[in-house]
Amino acid sequence: MAMYLMDQTDAVSGHTQKGIEFLERFGQFIKERATIEEEYAQKLRNLVKKSKNKKNDEEECKVYSYMSAFYSILSELDSLAAQHEVVGEKMKKEIVPTILEKSQVLRAGRKKHIQELQALNTSFNEQVENMAKLEKTYGKAFKDAQIAHVKYEKADKNYELSRLDVDRAKNNVHQKNQICEQAKQSYAHGLESANQAQHNYYNQSLPNLLEEMRKLDMSRIETTKSAMLESVNAERSVSSIVQRCYSDMESAISTINPEKDTLVVVEQHRSGYALPADFRFNDLGCPHRWLPNLWWMEQL
Repeated sequence: MAMYLMDQTDAVSGHTQKGIEFLERFGQFIKERATIEEEYAQKLRNLVKKSKNKKNDEEECKVYSYMSAFYSILSELDSLAAQHEVVGEKMKKEIVPTILEKSQVLRAGRKKHIQELQALNTSFNEQVENMAKLEKTYGKAFKDAQIAHVKYEKADKNYELSRLDVDRAKNNVHQKNQICEQAKQSYAHGLESANQAQHNYYNQSLPNLLEEMRKLDMSRIETTKSAMLESVNAERSVSSIVQRCYSDMESAISTINPEKDTLVVVEQHRSGYALPADFRFNDLGCPHRWLPNLWWMEQL
């Protein structure tokens, strides 16, 4: 059971580590997302600037509705770029630092829990190892006492031995019995301590520590949830402005008047001169009337 629970604490520890790594990975995702927003905003601004780089556009905007609408779209695109910058800035300056700060707190908390878990395991294992050592000592003392008894019984029945040798064997039995009893008491005390340590470990210390680890993981998940919501809210906060930009674009486009624009061209390029006279027909008459006078044809 001890090894099973030890494996489970290792699994819990591994889970908390992966959880913190996921939070940090999400923080990196938000950081890269913010960079994309800022880069997109800059590209929009560059496009707007490039598209306005026409000398005659200002005059044509006053004349042609399609040109005026186009410049209105460019203006709104510039506003859209600003909103993407706002989103990127909120993500980079508000969400990412919060995640990094929380991640450091979580790592410190997890490290503390791991150290406490290691201390608990070390203390408990020392109690168990001490009990096992005392049990082994008791077992050896018990065998020594048994051997002493056997030797005494043999000596007591051996009439060839002196009374002094028998008394020595008897005293040895008494001595070994005392050592065995002391070892037994030490083992009993060690067993009681180990059982108490085991009870405290599995019913109080370990559950309390695991609960602290669970609370820390809950805090990590809450931070992850909050960061996700903040990333959505960063976009939602500018959605009304974005929609207004699109509405203004549509309004500008609706002002385009093809008939008016083409009539402007007509008015601009009208010459003001009267219509030219019709071309007159040049009649050469009958071909044979001129034959006698065509002396040059005789030279052919």
